[in-house]
Amino acid sequence: MGGRRSTACRWTRSWPSSRPFHPAWTDADPELIALCDREAAHGNFRAWAKITHHLTVGMKETGRACVDEELLRWAYSKLSHRRAA
Repeated sequence: MGGRRSTACRWTRSWPSSRPFHPAWTDADPELIALCDREAAHGNFRAWAKITHHLTVGMKETGRACVDEELLRWAYSKLSHRRAA
């Protein structure tokens, strides 16, 4: 499983300087992207996908055109916080 984590981490290190994987992140501040990775995504593509899903729902519901910190924290609140058994 360590190899999968390593691959995900390489992906997030190259992502902010390359093309965003989803249009919701196109105009996002790179510092906000880094904050999201530190606080919630942790280099995991699945976590990024879940956060992005919640962000796009929130953007649609609020009429926002881009991601901001308030919306990002709202998206965090929608994530499940399961713990390993």
